[in-house]
Amino acid sequence: MLTSGARIESVCAAAGTGKSFTVGAIADTWQGTGYRVFGLATSQAATDVLAEANVTARNIPSWLAAQERLDEADPGGPDPGGDGQWRLQPGDLVVVDEAGMADTPHLATIQSRCEQAGAKLLLTGDPRQLAAVGAGGAFADLAAHGVRYELAEVRRFTTAWERSASLALRDGDPAALDAYQRHGRLLDGGTVEQAEASAARAWLADTLAGRESLLLVSSNAAAARVSSALRADLIALGRVTETGVELGKDGTVAGVGDLVQARRNGWDLIGYDGNAAAPINRATYRVTGLRADGGLTVAPLLTRDNGREPLGAPMQLPASYVAADVTLGYASTVHAAQGRTVDTAHAVIAHGQDAGTAYVALTRGRDRNTAHVVTRAVPDDAEPGQTHEVAERSPRAVLAEVIERDPGETEQSALVVRERAEQQARSTMTHVDKLTYHVDRITAGRTGGQLDRLAADGVLSDLDRRRLAAARRRRRRRDRGRAGDAARRAARRR
Repeated sequence: MLTSGARIESVCAAAGTGKSFTVGAIADTWQGTGYRVFGLATSQAATDVLAEANVTARNIPSWLAAQERLDEADPGGPDPGGDGQWRLQPGDLVVVDEAGMADTPHLATIQSRCEQAGAKLLLTGDPRQLAAVGAGGAFADLAAHGVRYELAEVRRFTTAWERSASLALRDGDPAALDAYQRHGRLLDGGTVEQAEASAARAWLADTLAGRESLLLVSSNAAAARVSSALRADLIALGRVTETGVELGKDGTVAGVGDLVQARRNGWDLIGYDGNAAAPINRATYRVTGLRADGGLTVAPLLTRDNGREPLGAPMQLPASYVAADVTLGYASTVHAAQGRTVDTAHAVIAHGQDAGTAYVALTRGRDRNTAHVVTRAVPDDAEPGQTHEVAERSPRAVLAEVIERDPGETEQSALVVRERAEQQARSTMTHVDKLTYHVDRITAGRTGGQLDRLAADGVLSDLDRRRLAAARRRRRRRDRGRAGDAARRAARRR
């Protein structure tokens, strides 16, 4: 990548293969030759990971806004906002991390600006993990058709079996589930409520044992529900205070000792009451104090060290921010977890989730990743007792259905969709099938009507009428088979 001379390339990396380390090494080498490196990511949390790899980084919306301001600014004029440092130059390297989560319009704009400036664009990520919230598929398309490098040696997991099993899981191979099942990683959770309770108990046990753990659920509403139940358990254990401040976003309460999650980048809070930093969307903090104005004093969680939970510098959150943009942080969605690496992870997985969600959820923990599978799925508005009328499925069967979905079906660019449609339109078999269908429809009504009239007039007996109908069905099947064989032979000749 460093020496190819290509203007746009991709690095595809399975979970745990060391993408962040590799990006850091690339950036150090590129900068060592006298050129600049800029990192971009969809979320501020992912941007901070790039910054930890010694890359000057900014989230994509913020960077694009700076580029628009630069377009309108006088190149030689004052630069009070500091946008000038982001003006691209020939030889710059722009790295878009977790590019699969970036939507297509943003990637197209970034590529256009890099091309105009003579900068190189490097897209990094994994097409098999979570996709963009908006129109996506561009990264997968570029990785499939452009210059691509693969990181395929998994290093994250403590056990060797999980390294190979995670790659098979990524490929949607149901056989991968056999390894997870043998090692006790697929648990029968029962109903949604039972699966959430099972995952919460396991998360609490790991946390009390000093492990850094993730608890992953299907939605923000589920995260609020599970977090509230865990808070009650922690109050009973004397780990957090019962009194606290109401969190208006999810209707819960946070006291000293609680984990909370920020839900908005609070750049406006830098400098507020001595703050040196801002709360970051989806980042988790420990509550260390209650403010008189109804706000909170919190501290960011740092990487654990031998079971300890070191905290960063305290931060003051005013009541207005707490009421609108803070939730309890014991459970979260998988989207908030992509890019994280912890000791253990516990995920609630159910029918209807996609392959990318399951893959990300089962690859966050170094030591252990466990799926608490919903095996008795009922509608949210189900009547009491309906659970007992639902056939229970095995955890493996539910997960097999989730991961067997073709990853390409979940997120495709418009170009890929059009290409597949054109291929289908050119297919001989497509047209033969349509022709056979319409001929059958037209003739079946006429012939059937005539036979019915003959039977009604007594010309045909009921038995003869049934025999003729059966013969016609057999002939149609035979003719369709012959037409299909002919089309396939013609296709082979072409």
